[in-house]
Amino acid sequence: MPGFVAYREDSAERPQFRRIGGVRFRMLYVPRGEGFRAESAARAAARRAQREGIARAVFPKDYPYRAAFARRGVLPPDAAALHLACAPALARRAMAQLGLRGEGARLALAGARAAAALCAAATALAPQVRYLTLCLGSGGEALARRLRAAFGVAAELRRPDETIHADLTLVFDDLPVAADGAVLPLVAAAAEYRLPEGLDPAGAGETELLAALFAAGALRPETLAVARVALPREGLDKR
Repeated sequence: MPGFVAYREDSAERPQFRRIGGVRFRMLYVPRGEGFRAESAARAAARRAQREGIARAVFPKDYPYRAAFARRGVLPPDAAALHLACAPALARRAMAQLGLRGEGARLALAGARAAAALCAAATALAPQVRYLTLCLGSGGEALARRLRAAFGVAAELRRPDETIHADLTLVFDDLPVAADGAVLPLVAAAAEYRLPEGLDPAGAGETELLAALFAAGALRPETLAVARVALPREGLDKR
C-alpha cells in the first residue's frame, strides 16, 4: 500500500486511510512549516511508514523533509514508468511547443534496445510524422520492418554512436546520444500533466500522485493530457 504524507490540520478529521483515484493510501500526518518540531514529526512518520512496510509515498508540494523518509527507505513513486507509458502524449506536447507539424516533423526514438515502451511509442507516432529515425543498440531492424508492414513508414536506422538529425529526439533510457535538435530524456522528464476530471490531489504533487495511481494499475496513460514538458535544446553529451 502506498503512503500519503499530508499536513496535519488541528481542526480536521484525520482518517488512517484515504481512497484517492481508486487507490487506498495509508495516511501519514506531519505539521506544516520547518524547524525542530516539524523535522521530529517527519522522522516519526518515516519510522511508522518503515514499520508498516511502506516503500513509496506521495508528499506535499515542496515538502522540506523528504530526506527523513528516504533514510527509512520511503521514496516518492517512480515517475519514470509513467513518463515512458505517456511517451506519445509527451512527444505531441513537445512538438506543439516547438511549433512542429506532423507532416514535416523529424522525430527520433533512441534507446539501448527496442523495449516495450519504445515500440509502443513508435507504433503510435509513426503514422503521425513524416520522418522517423530509430537510434537503437539492438532491435531496430525488426521494429523498422513492423512499422513498414503496418503503416508503410520507412524509418531511418542509426547506430547509438551516430549523431541524430531530428527536430525532436525521445530517449527511453540512459543511453547517451548526440542530437542536433531538442532532446527529451523520458526517464527524467520534467512534465506537467492535467489531472483527470474529479481527481483531487489533496495537496500532493500532481505528478507523484499520478505515478502512484499508475503503479497501482488505477490509471490508463491514454486518459492523461500533458500540459507542458521541459525541453533541453541540446543533445546529451556523449563524452
